[in-house]
Amino acid sequence: MLASMAAPFDSEDYTYEIKWDGYRSLIFLDSQTKLQSRNLKDLSPVFPELTNIHRSQKKRGMVLDGEIIALRNGKPSFLELQKRGQLRDETQIRHAAQSIPVVYVAFDLLYFNYQSLLNEPIEVRRLLLTENLIPSDELIIAEFIEAQGIAYFKSIAEMGLEGVIAKKIGSIYLPGKRVKTWLKFKR
Repeated sequence: MLASMAAPFDSEDYTYEIKWDGYRSLIFLDSQTKLQSRNLKDLSPVFPELTNIHRSQKKRGMVLDGEIIALRNGKPSFLELQKRGQLRDETQIRHAAQSIPVVYVAFDLLYFNYQSLLNEPIEVRRLLLTENLIPSDELIIAEFIEAQGIAYFKSIAEMGLEGVIAKKIGSIYLPGKRVKTWLKFKR
């Protein structure tokens, strides 16, 4: 599901979260972890430190939507992430995992206990995500605020982050669609 561009706004009908500067990825969690890019490539060999995220689930059969990010000085660095993402040699990848660590930021739960949540409202998906996934050094669960989109965008911009995603309360998940229920405010 893809966000449409918009100017920052305040609304009681939306929640607001950080727009991470990373690689969008689905993670399939069962007895192992598989990372998949938007163009259906297996990212697991490129980011092996994320392949144990399945150990963070309380129940099997989860599919997460989120972003792989590389942090530099406490902020996402797309440049550092690209350095990691271009590697294919296993030895170079293992070495780079030490110098350019990555983290997965989960912001949506699409399947839970092998059941689709696509038609559930975002607030149900978020609740199940936070209740059934344990954050770790490799896994962050995205946080959000309500109503105050303009002030939040200003604070995110002041921190030098990429922007904000506004998500309409009650919205369902529409795979592969660019929607107006998810809106992005870019710096």
